[in-house]
Amino acid sequence: MIKARRPAWIFDDSEIDDPFGYGEQAVEFLRYLHHPKSDDGMFALPRVWERIVRRIYGPCRADGTRQVRRVFALLPRGARKTTLGAGLALLHTVGHQRVKNGQAMVAASAEEDASIAFDEAVGIIKETPWLDGKMKLNESTLNFSHPKSGAKFRALASAGKGKLGKTPQFVLADELIAWEGTNARKMWSALRTGLNKTPGTLMMVITQAGRGQENLAYDLLAYARRVQSGEVDDPSFLPILFETDPDEDSKWIGADVEEFESWTDERLWHFVNPGLADGYPDIVGLRDMAVEGLERPSARED
Repeated sequence: MIKARRPAWIFDDSEIDDPFGYGEQAVEFLRYLHHPKSDDGMFALPRVWERIVRRIYGPCRADGTRQVRRVFALLPRGARKTTLGAGLALLHTVGHQRVKNGQAMVAASAEEDASIAFDEAVGIIKETPWLDGKMKLNESTLNFSHPKSGAKFRALASAGKGKLGKTPQFVLADELIAWEGTNARKMWSALRTGLNKTPGTLMMVITQAGRGQENLAYDLLAYARRVQSGEVDDPSFLPILFETDPDEDSKWIGADVEEFESWTDERLWHFVNPGLADGYPDIVGLRDMAVEGLERPSARED
């Protein structure tokens, strides 16, 4: 038997606290963006991602400051996290969440991956009519800015040696499981401490689970499980966990939990892949991999 879980609040239609309307503003901003690869030309915001965006930006303290300051999302490949990350980076650069002279960052393990996130954001800018002329692009250095407010966006590689620049207001750490080496750990430390310098900052980690414990994501995943179970009371930390058979499976509180006979059960695939019903990843491709995996152990692990 295989036990799997996913966040209950994403699927149960429960009300998400939004006393100042910041969650609604974030959703509406994303819906007004255009995307070069979408069928209708607009930025696609499936229900799962809409609920996540509302849960990040809606809840606030009495003074209007954000409640959630750290997000740890454990998601499979093909969940369109790069597209969402680009949209949120724009939200913090030209949208309602921008800060005068603030800086938003998307950090990935390698420059190639960082450039994918940057190109995604640039593609959105070029396709969105109301952003025409409002952004200054510097594609050679993977950054752009909103001259009117001085807010900037930058994509950078965790393995690089470049300086971070000014204190960030928003950081999306992409595939933290793949951040390896001394430079990556130094950058992770610099990003985390930099976010603590000013109020109202947001760190969002979106990663796969990976294997082993010798990586930056493992400790955060263990902490996310403790927060989700209620063992740790930390309203500033939002765990979003789609996973099967975690090491500590005794406290699966606040989650949809189901058991499946085998990893080949397509119901399991849908359970832990929130976008599969909308076509991502491609279920035909998953079926082909499953057929191969039945015969080849290495393919089965993939």
